[in-house]
Amino acid sequence: MSDKKRVSKETKVQSLDSWKFSDSATNNNVFQNCTMSVYDTLESQYSKGHSVDLNILNDGIERFMGWCLDFRPFLNLYYVKQHGQISEVYAPNKTAARNAFYGTVDRITEI
Repeated sequence: MSDKKRVSKETKVQSLDSWKFSDSATNNNVFQNCTMSVYDTLESQYSKGHSVDLNILNDGIERFMGWCLDFRPFLNLYYVKQHGQISEVYAPNKTAARNAFYGTVDRITEI
């Protein structure tokens, strides 16, 4: 975890890496005027429990209006074993990774 950035309450979403992933995306980056902090954004996403946005959970990337926003520098990658199957998920901590799943989670391991 030494190469991961710490989530500071002052780090703004507009400072994250972003790029177009669709030809239909607007020419202006939709995140450039976002005043929300990375901390608040991740907290709002992962506080939903089982309804975490699957883009962030599976890829660590938020996709919105043809633009991608990369949260991976602020997330840890975990293996989650449930019912004999292993999934890779991005989450800020083990508790958030656990809360994203229904039912019994056998094991969570940070990669």
